[in-house]
Amino acid sequence: MYKVGDVVLAKNKEQRKIVPAVVVKVDREWSVNVLFKDGEVGFRNQDKIKPAGYSIGIQSVLDSIR
Repeated sequence: MYKVGDVVLAKNKEQRKIVPAVVVKVDREWSVNVLFKDGEVGFRNQDKIKPAGYSIGIQSVLDSIR
């Protein structure tokens, strides 16, 4: 199961190229919202993405938004 800040490899918006993205929200046990480098946000099933092997500490940034 993924958590906020995990870097994953997911297909881009056009579903053609696999690129890194950051998990910004875990919706349910099977889906996440990811943020791509170009600012695009997308919904992905957890079984369609792969871990990149590292995380970014963004939870504290998200918590600071009022």
